[in-house]
Order: sequence, then C-alpha cells, then structure tokens
Amino acid sequence: MKNPLSQLKNNLASAYTTHKNNVKASLKRMKAKFSPAYEVEFTLYIVIPGQSLKTDVKTYSFDKGDLQGAKEFFEKVVSSTAEIKLAPSEVTLKTKKGKLLDRKTFGPVDEVLKTIAA
Repeated sequence: MKNPLSQLKNNLASAYTTHKNNVKASLKRMKAKFSPAYEVEFTLYIVIPGQSLKTDVKTYSFDKGDLQGAKEFFEKVVSSTAEIKLAPSEVTLKTKKGKLLDRKTFGPVDEVLKTIAA
C-alpha cells in the first residue's frame, strides 16, 4: 500500500501542473485577443500607354495574433512574384488598421505611383 503522504504529494503536483497549463492557455488567448489582425495585399499595376492606370488588388486576411502565418504567406507571394517576374507590382504585409510591416516592389512601382499623383 502506498504512503498517504506520497499520494498527497503526487496529487498536489498534478493539480499544480494542470493549473499552470490552464493559466498559460488563458494568457495566450488573452494576448491573442489584444494582438492585431494581419493582411497580405498584392497589387498589380496594369499600365497601358494612353489609358488610365488600372490596379488589381488582392487582399488576404489573417486572424489576430497570426503574424507567423502572415509572414510565411507574404514570403511565398514574394518568391512566386519574383519567380514569374510579374511587374509592376507590390506585396505588402500590414496590420488590419494599416500599419505597414513589410513591403516588396517589383518593377517601376514608384514611378508608376508618381505619374498617378502628378
């Protein structure tokens, strides 16, 4: 028969571990609640001389706190855009509120945008 003191010790250790894991999970959910949501936006500029500039914008949304998933997708879009040499275009990683985290351009995007502003 087991010693009652060792049983109590094991039960307390188990309860402590369970409580610690529950607190960690709760903190993770709370942190995600206050983290920003992210977007990866791909913009293709269609330039035809003599006509107005056309843009094709595709936006991909990610959940709150999913920065890692958004970064991975951003890198995939950048590599595939570079591979097929789709220019002028740009890929941006930003928060839903509009804070720019990363931006990659392909081709003369800045010149195209200057002609629009002029």
